[in-house]
Amino acid sequence: MKSQTGSGKTLAYLVPLIEKLSVHSMEVEKIRRDYGTYCIIFSPTRELCTQIDIELQRLTSKMFAYMICSTIMGGENPKKEKARMRKGVTILVCTPGRFLYHL
Repeated sequence: MKSQTGSGKTLAYLVPLIEKLSVHSMEVEKIRRDYGTYCIIFSPTRELCTQIDIELQRLTSKMFAYMICSTIMGGENPKKEKARMRKGVTILVCTPGRFLYHL
């Protein structure tokens, strides 16, 4: 059985992830861009990668502005992706093929 679109499947794993990172930032060490990536989310398609990124931006843009979210996926300029990653990304959403390309 499949869940319907809009039923909250993406939120079911994004909310606990953001909560864990925010607790880490308050109790252990403040999350900063130059500390590297804390989480990598793999998505099988570019469309799903984009949907996940949109939800992440909505969840983190106001209260958790220190959590930088970005995507790397096929069809984008690899040099621009590399530049974004060098600046620092807290949560990275990517397709497996493009992730391997950047390794």
